[in-house]
Amino acid sequence: MDLEQQRQLVSTLEKKQRKFDQLLAEEKAAVLRAVEERERVEAEGREREARTLSLTRALEEEQEAREELERQNRALRAELEALLSSKDDVGKSLLAEEKAAVLRAVEERERVEAEGREREARTLSLTRALEEEQEAREELERQNRALRAELEALLSSKDDVGKSVHELERARRAAEQAASDLRTQVTELEDELTAAEDAKLRLEVTVQALKAQHERDLQGRDEAGEERRRQLAKQVHELERARRAAEQAASDLRTQVTELEDELTAAEDAKLRLEVTVQALKAQHERDLQGRDEAGEERRRQLAKQLRDAEVERDEERKQRALAVAARKKLEAELEELKAQTSAAGQGKEEAVKQLRKMQAQMKELWREVEETRTSREEIFAQNRESDKRLKGLEAEVLRLQEVKPGWTGLGWKVGVRVG
Repeated sequence: MDLEQQRQLVSTLEKKQRKFDQLLAEEKAAVLRAVEERERVEAEGREREARTLSLTRALEEEQEAREELERQNRALRAELEALLSSKDDVGKSLLAEEKAAVLRAVEERERVEAEGREREARTLSLTRALEEEQEAREELERQNRALRAELEALLSSKDDVGKSVHELERARRAAEQAASDLRTQVTELEDELTAAEDAKLRLEVTVQALKAQHERDLQGRDEAGEERRRQLAKQVHELERARRAAEQAASDLRTQVTELEDELTAAEDAKLRLEVTVQALKAQHERDLQGRDEAGEERRRQLAKQLRDAEVERDEERKQRALAVAARKKLEAELEELKAQTSAAGQGKEEAVKQLRKMQAQMKELWREVEETRTSREEIFAQNRESDKRLKGLEAEVLRLQEVKPGWTGLGWKVGVRVG
């Protein structure tokens, strides 16, 4: 009877060990999936930041092109006034009609430019909204890290699990609201694009009318009107250029709308993946609450500690990278200031070259430190992976010993039976 009880005890302990190993493997897989999801969200955030910078540069280029168009507009008005003041009274009526047509075209172009400025303001507002959405996503990631830091407490209490799930659901609702706002802004931008295309059509009609007027004027002009025809041809050419610029601006806006729609799709996909992660964490927490024992608590705490250590390493690397970038920008600003001083004064060239080389050496040193930090982080991750491999090897060895010696269990207990 004693032998049978001991065998039952051994069998029970082996079942508990297998169940614990299964729970640990599932928990480790869930944590790894969550870490991969967070890394993917961070990568998407960096990509959106790059797209935002590209959009800002495009807006600056559009602003420069509009300023150039305004300068040409002022020059055209000056030339038109000079032309009208130099002609005799006989051609004043015709010139007045031409002036009215040109002024209407100029006013139409100014209106299109005003609409372009308004679209630019809307685009800047949308860019700020994207930045705010990026900040909200970073806040969501911070909450996610805080949730992972509380993994041990979540596993020890079902009420705490409910609280964490509530936090994740609140973050998901915030992401849904941000996506809804972004869709609204995209719709408004599409309406503005439609208005811009309508304005472009009206401008084309005006240009065609000016062309027709120019053709009629060519039939009855004398030598004195030859200069006016050249001026009108020049004005038509300028208006053609303005129309092409407006078409290019409309094309750029369409491209921006497409890019924003792609970003919106990516944000919605990220929201769906976050919802899947939340559901997976819920299910994982419920499963963990059903079969934990004292031996499994220590291993889960170790796993949570490894996760926190990895996150601390990642945060530290991000801080060091930000410090390195800030230091590089500061050194670049000092370098530009030093170059300006050297160009203005024309003296102290050798000292400036020395400081320039010193700054370049400092920049190289900073980037070397960044590379060393990245290498160190990769080595730490490699060590963690190696530790996992060794742990799996030990578990396999324990299983092998269990098969060889039935008296040995995965929990380290040994039962010896003497029959005599």
